[in-house]
Amino acid sequence: MVRTPESLAQSFDQFVDFILPTKEIVKIPADIKLKIPSQSSLEQKEWHYLTYIPWEDKYLNYVPKDYQDFFNQVLPHLHSRTTDVHTARCMPFVKELIQTYPSADQRVVNIAFILHDIGWSKISDEEICKSLCYKGPMPTSSARGPKEKHEIIGKKMAYQSEKKRGGTTKKSLFRLTNTVTMIIFDSYGGKNFNSKRN
Repeated sequence: MVRTPESLAQSFDQFVDFILPTKEIVKIPADIKLKIPSQSSLEQKEWHYLTYIPWEDKYLNYVPKDYQDFFNQVLPHLHSRTTDVHTARCMPFVKELIQTYPSADQRVVNIAFILHDIGWSKISDEEICKSLCYKGPMPTSSARGPKEKHEIIGKKMAYQSEKKRGGTTKKSLFRLTNTVTMIIFDSYGGKNFNSKRN
């Protein structure tokens, strides 16, 4: 496709200036709202690692109606690293996963998608910064630590969340936590960061 000066100018108009805490100006897509936290234990020059897309109720439309109440219960644990928006936007992929694996339990997969990133809610700003502070396609060893920690904590939180809801067997809890792990594992391109996992 040949880009004309007019089409280049038009595509450039689809971007707006965004001012980082360092006062550096960067271009971001015009249709995305970003916010930088007003306070953090990090040095201000690192606050851009905590930049997030603010939650809006419109994102709930991505979550199947049968799971919206549960999503709203979990939502307070999804506000770190824009995992609230990310998780809601991932929900349409549940159908694809179930089509690929027809024997998958639809309820388990939906619940696992909702719970797959809740572990980030227990990770400090410093660890979030470390998890994002690398270049290239694969995380560095210092970035992997917080990613592993969020996986371990998230798996425990998913187990506790479902146990509280009641009516869940040990077998279905085991399937749920393993599905959570699989979703996290797959999001890193199939790289297993937790060598102690069975």
